[in-house]
Amino acid sequence: MINVMGELGIIMMILDMNFDAIEKLLEQLLHIGLEITETAKFSYLMTDPSIHDKKGRQKMCEIIFEKLNAPSYFVVKKAVLSAFSIGR
Repeated sequence: MINVMGELGIIMMILDMNFDAIEKLLEQLLHIGLEITETAKFSYLMTDPSIHDKKGRQKMCEIIFEKLNAPSYFVVKKAVLSAFSIGR
């Protein structure tokens, strides 16, 4: 079992985009770490480093919608969130 409360982006890079492992990690974070039993009730906001390719973002979107049954999902670049945090 992986017990992680750090940034998922770093974990994804370590896992080298192994989406089966990422899916299991998400399930553990949501079900065990955050104790969320009904993942379909939540919308998801995730950050994405600029180095990720379109295929990786699409696969992550597929996992969120098809496996977690999320009603909505938003991916934003870390740089954009940083700019918003300082009021730009």
